[in-house]
Amino acid sequence: MNTQMEIGITMFETNQIDKAIEEFTSLLESQFEILGEIHPDIAKSLQYLGKCFAEKNERTQASKSLGKSYHMRTRLKVECPEVATLLDDIGMIHLEKGKLEKASNAFQDSLRIRSDCLGEDHYELSYAHLNLGKVACEKRDFTKALSHYKESMRIALRTFGLCHPFIGDIHLHVGRIHQRKCQFDEAKNEISKAIQIYESAKLSKSHVKIIQATNDLARVDHEELLCV
Repeated sequence: MNTQMEIGITMFETNQIDKAIEEFTSLLESQFEILGEIHPDIAKSLQYLGKCFAEKNERTQASKSLGKSYHMRTRLKVECPEVATLLDDIGMIHLEKGKLEKASNAFQDSLRIRSDCLGEDHYELSYAHLNLGKVACEKRDFTKALSHYKESMRIALRTFGLCHPFIGDIHLHVGRIHQRKCQFDEAKNEISKAIQIYESAKLSKSHVKIIQATNDLARVDHEELLCV
């Protein structure tokens, strides 16, 4: 079953989502038969199945699988970085659905678990701060969002350095706040930094991060023209 798990994860990571769903569905049937109703490996398979559905924008199915995984881990009384990652996945589904309080709660729990397990300056805390910044941005609490992005940047720089794509992601989200505040020069500066970092990291021009950032930059230019 470990081999089947590895195959499923590889398919997920190489964007073969439909094949990954088939693999994890088959794996879960075997796991329930052999391992019983509650087991850490079953929780892991459910989590990846949920992530697959999320990639296909099938949010109901994603929420169902991720919720089962979380409740199983709760019954197993497990709190570890892997559970924090699961909470991130759940939080993102809530965020996409506009359920901001539920998203915030999931990301806060993720931050707490990572802080307790890994320490306050571990790089994984930067992920939780970035996600909390996204929630604050959607609430239009831009001051709080920028505070989370600043903390995410502080932690991430210690591990990743200046030219890691995740640093580019933070610049991109800061740029989006400036865009929403009609601070167009600041927005273009931050988004341009993101693009430069992505290019320095040798992401291809067809990579989704570069496409998103380039589209954001064009959108800022368009909105600036409308405000003249």
